[in-house]
Amino acid sequence: MRDLYSKTEKLLFIYGFLIIAFLVSTSTKNPIYNWDIIPYIGSTLTLDSRNIEEIHSLTYKTLSSNIPEKEFEKLINDRNESINYRKSVYEKPEIFKEQLNFYFIKPFYIGSIYLLKTTGLQIIDAIYTLSILACISTSLLLLYWTNLYLNANISFIVTLLIGVQSKLFVIGRMPTPDALSVFTVLLALFFLVERKNLKATTLLLMASIFIRPNNIIITLLVLTYLTYLSHHQKNKSDFYFFILTIASSILIYFSIGKLLNRYDWWTLFHHSFIQNLNYPSKFDSSFSIDEYIAVITLQVKGLFMMAYGFPSTMIIFIFINIITFNMDKFSKDKPHTNPILILSIIIVLNYLAHLFLFPGVIQWDRFFTSFYIFSAIALISKISPNLSRT
Repeated sequence: MRDLYSKTEKLLFIYGFLIIAFLVSTSTKNPIYNWDIIPYIGSTLTLDSRNIEEIHSLTYKTLSSNIPEKEFEKLINDRNESINYRKSVYEKPEIFKEQLNFYFIKPFYIGSIYLLKTTGLQIIDAIYTLSILACISTSLLLLYWTNLYLNANISFIVTLLIGVQSKLFVIGRMPTPDALSVFTVLLALFFLVERKNLKATTLLLMASIFIRPNNIIITLLVLTYLTYLSHHQKNKSDFYFFILTIASSILIYFSIGKLLNRYDWWTLFHHSFIQNLNYPSKFDSSFSIDEYIAVITLQVKGLFMMAYGFPSTMIIFIFINIITFNMDKFSKDKPHTNPILILSIIIVLNYLAHLFLFPGVIQWDRFFTSFYIFSAIALISKISPNLSRT
């Protein structure tokens, strides 16, 4: 038996090394330079200086010196010249400053970039290093998790397939907090399902709010379930603990927004889906139900339209979720004590909440990678002959 474990451990080590080598190679050779890299650099630089002209100049100087010229031109020029948004941010420090409040609200991510920068890394290298490390950590967790149900060889193949289909290997190439957010949330779900460690799950989910504020949705959904479960089991200490963590999570979310001058929801919605705002702090247009419905309708269509390059990978994982749900609902476990069943429902509710609050179909795949991965693992746990968990 020990020889078998030793062989498995050796295989996992080899496959883990191959995954790391693959991710480092693809991520360093083919980084994605999306527009978000500009305000993330600017936001990080504000930790050293409050002079917006200096920060603005250094941000673009850093970019122009460290990324391909063609990529830099894309970051400062609008595809549609009539929009004049990217060019305005490039030319005017006061407009650049206005954009940073959309990004300050991810303090753990900004702080992590700054911490890596203090080690001597150039700021762009720090940003991509953080994404690569988070992507590697998620991939290794995925490999380990699938190995609880499959042999090492199949786990390696499945990890690669899930990594590609869930867009995990893409977000490791991006200058955004998505990879770090995905790892934190997926690790929280791992502790919940495989280790039954509710405290670790709770703390990780609360921490994820500091990485991406929209994680408040999944955090509240999971904590509400854990509150109900503790009440049903008449565990008063856990019940009060989860009530406290729900209140703390809400306080964290609104405190971050207040302290870091977050724009209100309609400003963010309008800026993201209707028209970019050069001066979001001065935006005073009232909520429009017609504009809101038009955006929701267009985005729902976008889930299935080839105009977005390819129908969102979400459709595939929702289908997987449905299969798992239908397999799991007939298990011997009571529904409220079956985490796979409950999380299948929670994940769908999370998708629906984002549909109404932030229907960014194009961004969804990188927001929801942790849920895609979990859905795939949940199905594997049901169809694998090795259902016992270690």
